[in-house]
Amino acid sequence: MTRPSGLTLPLLLLLGLPISSLPACLVGGADDDDTTTDDDDATGDDDDATGDDDDTTGDDDDTTSDDDDTTSDDDDDTTSDDDDTTTAPVLPLAVTDVYSLTGYFSETPGDDLWTVESESSTPGTCSIRAGEGLGDCLRVLYNRDPDGNGIGPSFSGWFWQYPANNWGDDADEDGAPDIPGYAIPAGATKVTFWAWTNSTTAVELNFKAGIATADGFEVSSGTKTLSTSPTEYTVDLSTVIYTTVVGGFGMLVESSAAPLNNMPVTFYLDDITWE
Repeated sequence: MTRPSGLTLPLLLLLGLPISSLPACLVGGADDDDTTTDDDDATGDDDDATGDDDDTTGDDDDTTSDDDDTTSDDDDDTTSDDDDTTTAPVLPLAVTDVYSLTGYFSETPGDDLWTVESESSTPGTCSIRAGEGLGDCLRVLYNRDPDGNGIGPSFSGWFWQYPANNWGDDADEDGAPDIPGYAIPAGATKVTFWAWTNSTTAVELNFKAGIATADGFEVSSGTKTLSTSPTEYTVDLSTVIYTTVVGGFGMLVESSAAPLNNMPVTFYLDDITWE
């Protein structure tokens, strides 16, 4: 129904007409105004909701940032762990796998008394292998009189050293070498090896472990006379306390030992291990 022209709600009220008796078209304006206000409020709520959405979007951004941090941490940590992974040494330890034959010594300078060949560098050096065959099999030629003048040194020998040429000469005040030896795992009680000769001349040798000036210990097998059959020998370590070891294995021949005729002799060493 259309509101009559010129009639307003206040005027009608002055005429004494009750609102309930008025047509809906005359009082609908107030409701329309209220509705408009409600709509405005609803619109305001929508704006608030929109603000909430913006806040939510901000939270999403924070989440993305956290994810990025997580990715970075995972990648860096994983890479670092992989780089640190190494294979720790275990017993039995083959001396020739770790140490270098550089520690020649003699009453007279030079290492020309000795010629040492290994199975790994010269296949066929050893026609047989002894023991467990760990590490290298060595063929050793000892020529006590390389000059042929009938005079040989009163002693001569060599050590397998770690690192090469390390004698522990530059010791600190506390006696520890500046260059440490190899960190052999704890628990070794002996050095075992196999030795034999194809010489008809008696061969007497003294085998060693440790260099006194570098390791704080030096123990020996005592003089052994080699036979033509591979035989196992032992250097006892049961009383030795060690951490790092410079002289993993050594050998000494003295003038009081055979061969005294100064003839060259050949002998073999195999399966030299700390265990």
